[in-house]
Amino acid sequence: MIHDEWTRNVLENRKDLKPEAVARTRQLMDANVREALIENFEHLIASIELPDANDRHVVAATMHAGAELKSLKSPPKTVDDYLDTLATQGLTQTVNTLRPLA
Repeated sequence: MIHDEWTRNVLENRKDLKPEAVARTRQLMDANVREALIENFEHLIASIELPDANDRHVVAATMHAGAELKSLKSPPKTVDDYLDTLATQGLTQTVNTLRPLA
């Protein structure tokens, strides 16, 4: 559900990217960040009230995983913005690995 949303939005907003490249990114995320794969949270969605009802699935997945919910801000719009955000969070190894692929 969440993967479908971000991949759809990336492809809508980044006409320069091919669906195969976005699918490959998704596969790499699934293979290397296993703890981010959250399933069986859908039953919580209906019980969550937010100003934007379309964000309820994100909160439901976060709650189900027992993760800390910090923000529902939209992600940065460009790859460089996203990598800069990761760098400011101290994820320099991740940024150094991903930047050549950008």
